[in-house]
Amino acid sequence: MKPAKSTRSHMKRTSFCLIRFLALALVVAGIGICCMCMVYMRRYDGRMTPMMLPPSGRVLEPEKRVVRFAVIGDFDVRNDGIERAGAEIRSLGADFVLCTGDIAKKPQDVRHFHWIAERIHDAFGDIPFMATPGNHDRESKEAFEEGLRPYELIFGHPEYWFGYGDCMFVSLNTSRETLPPGGIKNLREMLQQERGNFQRLVIFSHVPPIDLRGGKPDCLPEVDAGQLDSLLPEYSPTLYLCGHHHNYSSSKFAGSTLVTTPALGQQNRSGSHGNGFLMVTLPEKGEPVVELHEISGGETCSLEYFMASKLNLTPTGFIVGVVCIVLGVAIMFFRRRTEQNPQVCGKNVTPNCP
Repeated sequence: MKPAKSTRSHMKRTSFCLIRFLALALVVAGIGICCMCMVYMRRYDGRMTPMMLPPSGRVLEPEKRVVRFAVIGDFDVRNDGIERAGAEIRSLGADFVLCTGDIAKKPQDVRHFHWIAERIHDAFGDIPFMATPGNHDRESKEAFEEGLRPYELIFGHPEYWFGYGDCMFVSLNTSRETLPPGGIKNLREMLQQERGNFQRLVIFSHVPPIDLRGGKPDCLPEVDAGQLDSLLPEYSPTLYLCGHHHNYSSSKFAGSTLVTTPALGQQNRSGSHGNGFLMVTLPEKGEPVVELHEISGGETCSLEYFMASKLNLTPTGFIVGVVCIVLGVAIMFFRRRTEQNPQVCGKNVTPNCP
C-alpha cells in the first residue's frame, strides 16, 4: 500500500531538514577546525612563550653560602609530572632548578619547546630554571651546529657557566651522546678563567660519562670519558649531575660524586626507585646532600599537546576544515536547487520523479 500524500510530504520535509542540518553541521565544523588551526599556529609561534635563557656568565646571590636546588630531567613533554614536581619543589624552597635534558619529544619541532616552556613556567613560577640539552632535544645527530636550533630559541646556548653563591655551575653539552667538537677545549678554557673565583664546582649534563647500571653501556664514548677523567680532577669538582639513565644512582668519577637523576616522565629504568626529582643541598662545609623525591610517572595532556604542537605542524587540519565547508555549502546548494526545480530527481525528494 502506498503511503498517503500527507505522509510522503512529511517524509520529504524531514529529509530536507536532515540534509539542512548535515550541511550546517559540516560548515560549522569546518569553520571551527580552520579557526582552531589558525589560533594554535599563532598561539605557539613564540610570541607568547617565556624565554628561559640561562644567566650565562653571571653570578646570582654572590653572598650566599648554602645553596639548595632541584634537579629534574627526562620528561619528554610530559607536563603532568612537571606540574606535580613544581608544586613540591616550590614548597621545599629551592633556590633554582637544574634540568638535565630530554625536554622535548622526538621527532620534535620548535612548537614542542614553546608548549613545554609554558608548562614549565606555570609549574615553577619565578624559580630560575637552567637547562642542558638531551638527545631528545636535537633535530638530528648530524650537523652539530644546527641540531639544537629549536632548543636554543627557548633555552639558549647549550654550553655555559653561571655562579650561585660561591658555587660555579657548568653545562656540558652531551646531546649528541658524545662531547661536541672542541668540547674539552672549551671546558678547559672556561674552568681556567673562572674556577678560581668559586669555592665549589658542579658539572651538569645529560649523558653520563660512565654507566653505573652494568650490562651494555649507555654513556659517553670511552675516549670522551677518559678526557673528562683527566681534566676535571685538576679543578676539584664537587658534584657531577646527569640524566639519560632514568634512574637514581650515585658513584665516583673524576674526583667528584657522580649522580644520575630519576626520570620525571619517561619510563623508569630501575627496579629500586620510581620517577621523581632530586633536591641537592651544598652546605658551606662538607659533602653535598642529595635527596630523592619520588612522584608517580608523568603523563602528557594528550589533547592539549595535540592541539599545541601536532595540529599546527601540517596543513592537514586546515585542509579538512576547508573540505567540510565546501561539502556543506555544496549540499545546501543542491538542496536549494531541488526545492526550486521539482524535476531534479533524488531518492525521496519529489513525488514527480519516476
